[in-house]
Amino acid sequence: MVRKVLFVDDDQILQCAIENQLAGFSDSFSLSCAKDGFDALKKLKKTYYSVVIIDLIMPRMDGMSLLSHMMEKYPDVAVIITSEMPTDEMRNLVQHSDISGYFKKPFQADALAQSIMRALQKEADGGVMHKVSPPVFFQLMVMEGKTCTIRVIDKVSQQGGILYFVDGQLLDARIGELNGLDAAYEVFGWDDVTVILHNDCESRENRIDSDLQPIIMKAVGMKDEADECSFPVENIRSFFQEELGDKCDHLEELASAKSIEEVVDVLNKIADLSDFGSLRVAHIDDGKKESKIVLAGQPPTVLSVNSDCPPEKVTQLLRDYE
Repeated sequence: MVRKVLFVDDDQILQCAIENQLAGFSDSFSLSCAKDGFDALKKLKKTYYSVVIIDLIMPRMDGMSLLSHMMEKYPDVAVIITSEMPTDEMRNLVQHSDISGYFKKPFQADALAQSIMRALQKEADGGVMHKVSPPVFFQLMVMEGKTCTIRVIDKVSQQGGILYFVDGQLLDARIGELNGLDAAYEVFGWDDVTVILHNDCESRENRIDSDLQPIIMKAVGMKDEADECSFPVENIRSFFQEELGDKCDHLEELASAKSIEEVVDVLNKIADLSDFGSLRVAHIDDGKKESKIVLAGQPPTVLSVNSDCPPEKVTQLLRDYE
């Protein structure tokens, strides 16, 4: 699994040129692009990047604002800056910030690639391991009293997280901008991960304040609960064919929007207060030809079914579905 690098610059011609010139390093890293600071923040929340390259002068959210945000929210991600400002000014900025490198435009792509490779080597100075089970591996870190920063990339979701150990104690965890126990629970719920080990951990606040075993046990319980609430779409499609024949010949899984998750959460809270039990299935009537069915889970599943398939019948069948 190659690591990811984000190139942030509003110059689309330069983006294309850098992508083409760094294509030869695809065995070591994959390159994504963002057009400005706002675009970069969206990508950082969804994907773990090992290195972010920032142009300091951009429209909307400029490089300095993005750099400031990263220093606060993503201090463990390597940053390389590029700019047309004089080299002396950039050197002064680097001396007062934890920047991995700086380049005055125009710059050579090969030089940028070497700077990226140095940052990747530093990130993984303790090695890279694949097909790792998080609970087993991190218990080993505790037993050996390790002080390290561990990047974790989930094989299934491609999400990335970071764990911080000092003398075998887990102090903090991060996934995107999620920190502490909530991030740790999510990481420990992953089954098959790639681990990138850095043999150091900067001093930081203890946001965990717990032994590892209770965290692992709760994470496993949360995962089992989520699995029980999940609806495998292929199984549902077969179930519909058995019950309704070809009447419901179109069943498609849609991307679950954040707003849907929030609605399901609110409905579950209302149900708890009213002793209705937890939400299982809901029908969304948005006036369109195809119906949308929401299946409660973590995250909820949203299905689109054709107009010949009565939503009342669909929801009744799904309520009885096991």
